[in-house]
Parts: sequence; C-alpha cells; structure tokens
Amino acid sequence: NLMQWRGDAHTALHRRLTALAKTWNPRRVVVDATGLGAGLATFLESSLPGRVMRFEFNTLTKSRLGWGFLEVVESGRFHLPRSAPAGAERMLDLFRAQCRACQYQVGQRPAQALHWGVPEHARDPITGDLLHDDLLLAAALCARLDDVDWPPAANADGGGIIQARDPLEGEGGF
Repeated sequence: NLMQWRGDAHTALHRRLTALAKTWNPRRVVVDATGLGAGLATFLESSLPGRVMRFEFNTLTKSRLGWGFLEVVESGRFHLPRSAPAGAERMLDLFRAQCRACQYQVGQRPAQALHWGVPEHARDPITGDLLHDDLLLAAALCARLDDVDWPPAANADGGGIIQARDPLEGEGGF
C-alpha cells in the first residue's frame, strides 16, 4: 500500500505508523532519520524495539540506496499492484509519475556515484502540480532490507530447518 501524509505532526504520524506496524507486524521498518525525521525515528524505536532501521540521507547514502534499489527492481523483487483499491488509484498514479520523472547521472570512476531524483521543476502530467520524490524515495528504502541478515523463520516445532525428501533419492539420480 502507498500512503502519504503531509503536514501532520510527528505525534500523529507516530500513532499512525505504530498502528500500521501492529496490524502488519513487519520484522523491520526502515525510517528516514534525516533532519526532522530523526525525532520520529526515535519515537518509533521506542514503540517498535529492535525493528527500526534508521536511514540518513546524504550524497553517499542516497547513491548507495539508488544502486541498491536498482538491484531490487532489476532482480524482479519490487512489485507494484496492477490496480489499486478504490480511492488509492491517485497515489499509485503519483508514484508512477515520480518514477517517470526521475532522472539520474552516474559519476566518474572509481566511485561511480549515482545522483538521482525528481528535478525541482517536474510536474505531474495529470494535475500539473509540482512533483516531489517522496514516494519514490520511500519505495527505494526497501533496498536497505537487503542489508539485513534474516534468520530463518521457525517452523511449528521451533526449529529453523525444514527437513525434506531428497528429490534425487530413488529416482535414478547421480
């Protein structure tokens, strides 16, 4: 789901995000902890202990995030819904508009820094409003989850390994 809140107090955002986390029960939540976002990240760390991953934007971290997001997209691990629930179509259209408006430039070797984002002058083709890259950046934050060392999920008996039959056994295998 794509959701966006603008101009809301951090206390209201904290309540909403905590409620969403209780509903969805994610193992990790990636939070923009840059500038004003640092306070919200701290609040969320208190209410979601051990699950919050802070991300602070700067030229280097945004470059790495961009490369990581490209890996997620190109490997087929990022999916958007083909259609949105009633009332959410506009948010999906806005996200797609931000993706289409995004521009990039790759720096010179050896660093090959990726400079990317929606230019300040870009406009929404439907409404003519100025576009931002907030939804695009929020989606890109999923690339940070590749840095997590995910423990295997436990099965019903509490073990993390599921025993399976050897597919080559009895089949004339090697």
